Amino acid sequence: MNIQKELIKKYITPLKESDYVGVEIELPIVNTCYPYIVNSEIIQQLFDEFLHKNFQILNFDNNKNIIAIKNKKNNDIISLEYSVNTIELSLSKEMNIFNLQKKFVLYYQFINQFLSKFNYMVCCEGINPHYRYINCSCLNQDRYKIIEKILLKEKNKLFSQFCAYCCSIQTHINTSKDKIIDIMNMLTLVEETKSNMFANSYMKETHLKNSRKFLWETSNFGPLNTGKNRLYNSLDDLISDYLGRSIFYIKRNNKFYLLKKKTSLNDYFCMNKVIVTDDLNHEILVSPKLEDFTTFRSYKSIEITRYGTLEIRTDCTPKYEDIFRLVAFNVGICRNYEAILFYINKNHKITEKQLLKFAILGLKKRGYKEESLLEV
Repeated sequence: MNIQKELIKKYITPLKESDYVGVEIELPIVNTCYPYIVNSEIIQQLFDEFLHKNFQILNFDNNKNIIAIKNKKNNDIISLEYSVNTIELSLSKEMNIFNLQKKFVLYYQFINQFLSKFNYMVCCEGINPHYRYINCSCLNQDRYKIIEKILLKEKNKLFSQFCAYCCSIQTHINTSKDKIIDIMNMLTLVEETKSNMFANSYMKETHLKNSRKFLWETSNFGPLNTGKNRLYNSLDDLISDYLGRSIFYIKRNNKFYLLKKKTSLNDYFCMNKVIVTDDLNHEILVSPKLEDFTTFRSYKSIEITRYGTLEIRTDCTPKYEDIFRLVAFNVGICRNYEAILFYINKNHKITEKQLLKFAILGLKKRGYKEESLLEV
């Protein structure tokens, strides 16, 4: 099986440069009244309200509860992310950031207006403010259940349940395969500086402003599939890095199986038989199939996706007023990546102030007056 060829087909070939930008925004759902547990029935009522607003059901959990809906007009998706405590607004691509912002504000206001009747709200935080009190169990959905099974191997119970209370924002950039390596390297080089500018996930237990990053990097997903990207020399180097990342689970006959041992993509697809376990921990021998690649997941700070985008994953959900400031910042530095790489190569470092200037210049190059999002 030629997994390298499959990886290129799924991840590299779809890359295409354009001005389109997409964003996924995770928001904590908060019950403002003690004991702070979120009632899933209220969230079902929220989804029902959206179904009267040109949305359709996209996915259910195993109990036939709605967990994802889609806007029939513009393909925006609103879903629960991992648990009942987080709602995600996946805004389909737009040519300029202002259009994304307008959609977000409408959804955000509609959701909060509805939830306020129950003393609930969604807020813009990287950590759910009631993370010590909420029910951290995942949704009753098979993919989330297998992820929970992986994470719960971590001894620290609070840290192993971070997916239920950590929230992030993922910016999607459309760029070409000719530029992807330089842009990814630039983002890696500025990651720490950028993190200090927008971190919004403080936890008392970690004493870190960006606890979300720490929790991902110390989780059972492991260092190969999480954390900071290394610098790449070429597309071949990037592909080689992906082939060394772990595959955790596979799906057969609509059922998920966990690999008994973490295995790299390269090794997995060279094996004749692999031991996997079912939901009752029964061991089964399976033969790897190329279709198993569809269950591969990686959570590095910067990823290339099957949708032909570069995904910036390293950002925790910022304050309300900073959400599209952050998106604009990401778009601006990606547009101005060459100047940033030149500056870092010459000076060996870059300050927040200088990086902001480069971001503004990058947005001006786009010609949509988006630099106003940073000039406040």
